[in-house]
Amino acid sequence: MKKSCLFGLLLLIVGFSAARIGWRSFVAKPAKDAAPIAIAIEKGESFKSLTNELKEKKIIGSPLVFRAIERLTGAGGRMQAGEHTFYAGMSYAAILAELTVGNQGEITVTIPEGFTLDQIGDRLQKELGLKKADWLAMVGVNSPLENEPFVVAAKKPANVDLEGYLFPDTYRFPKNVTVDVVARTMLTTMEARVTALGVPTGDAAAHSVHELLTLSSIVEKEVRTPESMKNVADVFYKRLQIGMALQSDATLNYIIKSGKAALSLNDLENDSAYNTYKHPGLPPSPISNPGLNALTAVWHPANNPYLFFLTSASGRVYYAATFEEHVANKGKAARE
Repeated sequence: MKKSCLFGLLLLIVGFSAARIGWRSFVAKPAKDAAPIAIAIEKGESFKSLTNELKEKKIIGSPLVFRAIERLTGAGGRMQAGEHTFYAGMSYAAILAELTVGNQGEITVTIPEGFTLDQIGDRLQKELGLKKADWLAMVGVNSPLENEPFVVAAKKPANVDLEGYLFPDTYRFPKNVTVDVVARTMLTTMEARVTALGVPTGDAAAHSVHELLTLSSIVEKEVRTPESMKNVADVFYKRLQIGMALQSDATLNYIIKSGKAALSLNDLENDSAYNTYKHPGLPPSPISNPGLNALTAVWHPANNPYLFFLTSASGRVYYAATFEEHVANKGKAARE
């Protein structure tokens, strides 16, 4: 073959490749029935890491070309964290545009484990612009949601609010979301989590769902780790069985809202039904909205010999089978 023919063929191949790259980079469109592919971009994530993920999920074909276009446009430096939706077959230009625009239609809201209805109301007002008063009315006593066919909430006494019945988690809501949608979503999620836990075992089997949620809410506020939650749940079950007061600072703090690590003698004289130093048994309703670890601990508690526990300032939990051991543990905790 003559050199001129070879050169012409080479130019044809190069031209075809350039056209193909150009089409894929700027003109290509996904098929009409292409399935959406969601990718969550973490804050501070590198463009290289994202490119690898796009390649793995077959959203892009050539990481080299994709990065070259990014360098020309500088789009990587404007990449927005959050969840983005892509489609196989998208042009690289469209992908980069999606990355820089970010998700303008939804807002992510995180409700931490142990938040109360009041705290959730503050969070929703700050991040979603919802009125706290509207939220408290929606989740209060005689909530409109009580008329809907929720299985777990149906077990709730009529004279208490939805405290303890809303699952704390990270949620994505439209910017124009309403308080009823937020409450319904959190309530539905709690129902799913409780259902997934199955039938309560051990000492938990003797208690109603409302009692289990109430105890879960106390365990959530008392200790931090999954293991300590299981142990403390068992301690509380023992106390309930023998008629011993739960003696939980968390239940009394729920009413007096002092936030103090140690309650005063005057606090302990409070006659509220939530004062579990003065009144044996569980308080009338949950004191927080428990997370999955606390729920699991109460639904399926550990079996241990302890009747007492205390948490030191550092967060370490001391257990004791006798009051004498408990007193000794107080000294150890004080010396930490």
